[in-house]
This record gives sequence, structure tokens and C-alpha cells, in this order.
Amino acid sequence: MNEKLTHFGIQFQKRKFQFNLVEEEYCLVNDKVSLPYFSEIVMHDYEYFPKSFIVDYLSKLLAYYEGLHTLSSKQKRLQINAKEILARVQKFDENRHLQVLKRVFKIKNDDKEKLFATEKKILQRANNYDLEKSIEGRIYSKEWCEIQEKEVRENFQINMDYFDSLNQEEFEKEVDYFIKNHKEFREISDLTKFIFKPGYYVMVLGKYKQVYVGTTEDIEKRIITHWQKVKQFDRLIFPWHAVETSKLSIDSFRVLDTTRIFVYTTKDIYSKEEKYIESFSPKFVLNRVTGGNLVVIPRKQMQLKEKK
Repeated sequence: MNEKLTHFGIQFQKRKFQFNLVEEEYCLVNDKVSLPYFSEIVMHDYEYFPKSFIVDYLSKLLAYYEGLHTLSSKQKRLQINAKEILARVQKFDENRHLQVLKRVFKIKNDDKEKLFATEKKILQRANNYDLEKSIEGRIYSKEWCEIQEKEVRENFQINMDYFDSLNQEEFEKEVDYFIKNHKEFREISDLTKFIFKPGYYVMVLGKYKQVYVGTTEDIEKRIITHWQKVKQFDRLIFPWHAVETSKLSIDSFRVLDTTRIFVYTTKDIYSKEEKYIESFSPKFVLNRVTGGNLVVIPRKQMQLKEKK
């Protein structure tokens, strides 16, 4: 018999996952790419790669598309872009990319060691993907998955230690101070009253001494999505390899991890999100990117692991 509970007026039924964040359910290895495919990365950064690499890769990609009976709208777009870029790159000098790397990464003309190290790093991007299984780069390589799993597990423990190091009383005072200075917010106990209601919300994760500030056109739906979403394996660390600075995503926590919710209903969404986020000390904030609906910019990250 499946276990049920009611939290903030919403009934939940336990199926695959616990009602709280647990380490065993956090890192679920998956080789499927949820971020841009390697083909999209190549077409965006094609000027960084050697001409021979681009010509060879795009030729194989186009041959793959030619062999398909039907193409998705995304594949049609990629096919068109690949043809245009291939025609453009075929006119390049073989070492043109080196001049581009010097300019973009501000490498001095006589610093050949840094130049070739940068070129090598660019080419190594291909190693993250199993291009034999998917020339589009929709599948990660076994090696990348192994590295990602190791780093994700290490990052999880670093986060847990960091949360434990925070002062509970200081955190509670910070939340109270926010509400005192932003009287437009009110604490709620029943999310069902906010279906289809636009506005801002603050989720408080008491045990972890963290808050998450968000804005949406439907407060009830958005918060439930946070609770039920499974964060993709390739997005658990943001950005990649930031083991000691990447905080856990709000979507990694589960329903009972949220202990308090504050909402401000208004049709004027997005414009004040960043202001509300910055009202809290960064050490208590889970938001990974800046607020608003224009450009998504990663927030300045903190060192989570105590230096010895």
C-alpha cells in the first residue's frame, strides 16, 4: 500500500521517491543529454575548432540526417545550420581557429603552450559524448558519466557539511527580517488557494537553513513542480566540475524539506525577483541563477568546502 501525506494542503502519494531528500535517490546516473547536444555546441563554437575537425564532424552529421526517413523540427534546423556552417568553414585556412582562440581567450602570440592547451581543451569536449551511439551528441560517454557520478557524490557531501555548518538561529532571524521588511509577503499553509495565482514565493528549507526565491504565473503549480521534479544527472552540478562551489538545486529537494512558504500575489512578476533574492545573505540562498526573465546568468558562487 502506497504511503500518503498532506503537506501545505496538497495530498502526495509516495511511489518512486521518499518525501525527503536522501542521498541514495539523489545521484541517478543517466547518459541522456538534457543540455544542448554536442552538435549544437559545435555549431555555436565552430570557430574554436580546427577546420579538419569541423569538416569531418559536420559531414558525418549530415550523412546521418540524409539517412533518416523523417526529421524532427529540431533536426531540420540543425541540418540547415550544419550545411551553412560546413560551406563557410571549407573556405577557412586550417589554422584560422588558432587566431580566434588567441583573440577570444586573450592569449599572447608567443604563448604557444597556453594556445595549444586551449585548443586541446576545446577538442576534448568531444570526449564527453558517445558519438558512436549518437553522432548528434545526445548520449554521454561512459567516461564522462563516471566522472560526473564521482563529482556529484562528492558535491552532495560538501553541501551537507556546509548546511550543517550554518547557524540555525541566524538563519531564522534572516527569514524573519525579510518578512518584516517585505510586508507584501504572507506565510501560507494551504497551497490550493494559489492555483493560477501569479506572483512571488519564498520556499524555506528549515533543516538545511536555505531559502529559494521564485516567481511564476501559477504559484501552486510551480512549487509542486519543484517538489516532484527529478533534476537531470547532467545538471546536478552547475556549472560542470564546480564540485566545491555548486549548491544543490531546489529541484533536488522533496516535499517535506520545505517547512515554510511565503507568497506575494501580483501580476507584476519577474521584475522584483532579483531584488528579493539579494535581500538574503548568499549563504542562505539556493538560487543558482539571477532572477528575472531576460538573460539567465549564473549567480556568483561561494566556496562551500572549508579550506584547511
